Amino acid sequence: MKLRDLTNVPITSFDIIGDIAIVWVPDQYMDKAKDIAQAITKIHKRVRAVYRKNPVEGTYRTRKLELIYGTPGTETITKENGILLKLDVEKVFYSPRMSTDRLNIAKKIKPFEHVLVPFAGVGPYALLIAKMEPTAKVVGIELNPVAVSYFKENIKLNKLSNVTAIEGDASKEMKNWRRWADRIIMPIPMYAEHFLKDIREAVGKKCYIYVYLFVDSKNPLEEGKKKIEQSLGMKFLITDYRKLRSYSKDIDEYVFEVFTSEDFSPKEPLRKAFIEWLKTGKGEKPNIEYKIWTPDQDLWDLKRTSDFVLGIDHYKEGLDYVISKELAKKRGII
Repeated sequence: MKLRDLTNVPITSFDIIGDIAIVWVPDQYMDKAKDIAQAITKIHKRVRAVYRKNPVEGTYRTRKLELIYGTPGTETITKENGILLKLDVEKVFYSPRMSTDRLNIAKKIKPFEHVLVPFAGVGPYALLIAKMEPTAKVVGIELNPVAVSYFKENIKLNKLSNVTAIEGDASKEMKNWRRWADRIIMPIPMYAEHFLKDIREAVGKKCYIYVYLFVDSKNPLEEGKKKIEQSLGMKFLITDYRKLRSYSKDIDEYVFEVFTSEDFSPKEPLRKAFIEWLKTGKGEKPNIEYKIWTPDQDLWDLKRTSDFVLGIDHYKEGLDYVISKELAKKRGII
């Protein structure tokens, strides 16, 4: 049974989120909105409320909804790929249409990987990855406090212990995850390339970055590569790319799998030579700029101006290398 067959109106798509249906009804068909909503409830018996959607807006990418039919209430629980997600469809951003992409990416995660998800929302990517790969460490960052609250509730709802929800601006939070991530998933297609310069601080020695972009439907790979090159600021390979949806007549949304490695950097041989010199003391000290980190310092203050950050006696995520105080004195570093 199809919606069009029941209503005689050319509306074919709508989203089901838990027990809520969300449909776009153009102004010219609003006189038939209730008929459309009732038809949806006939097709999907569990739906208790049908809302008319409006465009996504604002920093939090939320949308205003108008109740067309049924019992009011925008909070619901939906199930996707085996995980439960509690959310308020009017107060947070969530798209069930990305469920296949979330599953595709979750299947790629390897044991013990560190996975960072900026723009995490209520946690659909982070939670699925954490469930499918229990040995992974997953961190989701989200600016919307309402979404973060649901994200934390969803961690408990799914009984997961290997995922953390952080409230904050993703571009600013990267300083706390320097060189931590094996994979970074950034599901925000609008102006995503502008955030690449910030997230690169969290890129580990070898890292896959999943970048979502709106690109020309005729030359998606060429345009996607150009946008990434302009912002990432490091050498990379595009190892996979997939079309997710058509956005307009000439624009599609794609996800690009971007691989980067320290091995691509011209300074990597110097870094390796520097570590060898620290260990053995043989030969001349390589000409590399380095800074020494101590526990009373913010690592963020050091990372912008140095090729190498050295810890003396103390370990912290994001350091390039740690040596003992005795060895540091022996090498003339302190």
